[in-house]
Amino acid sequence: MKKIVLILILAALSLTASAQYVQVPTARRSGGSIKMADGHKLSKAEVNALLADIDGTDYTQQWYRSRGWRTAGIVMTSAGAGVAVGGAVTLVVGLVTSAIGAAAGATAGAIVGSIGGQETANEAANQGANQGAEAGTPIINAGIIVMGVGLATHVAGIPLIIVNSVKMSKIVDKYNEHAVRLQLGSTPSGVGLSLNF
Repeated sequence: MKKIVLILILAALSLTASAQYVQVPTARRSGGSIKMADGHKLSKAEVNALLADIDGTDYTQQWYRSRGWRTAGIVMTSAGAGVAVGGAVTLVVGLVTSAIGAAAGATAGAIVGSIGGQETANEAANQGANQGAEAGTPIINAGIIVMGVGLATHVAGIPLIIVNSVKMSKIVDKYNEHAVRLQLGSTPSGVGLSLNF
């Protein structure tokens, strides 16, 4: 019975040791900056020192280039969304202008045309409605063009954000692969302590 209890305790310790063998990154990307595992956000000088020699390669220029393009993507996406909303508002204003113009033109045409009889009133009302509706056409066209430009800018910024965020994350991953780590893990003969550098 004692042997079974001892074997169960050793098995439980072995499972616990295996669960502790998770690789915890020593650095992570947070937006356009790097944070260490303890939450400390690195300054520009610390980022330069960290990226200057990862496995014999200097990733500093690649980091700042990717960060700049990522920022450009964020600006394009934000500005494009704002311009698209402005275009949509302009489009709505044009539609309202056309509707009001058509109603006002039809009313004015009907009043003026009523002097000449029913047929003249209908013709004047139709002509007034058409002229009133055409008043909003340039505003509608401008709204459609502005909205299209805004959406195109918004969509063009999204790949810049994604591609350059991935590049920045890969640089941090390369650093984490070559960082010094002390780990506790299971081995075929029990528990082991390893120093990775």
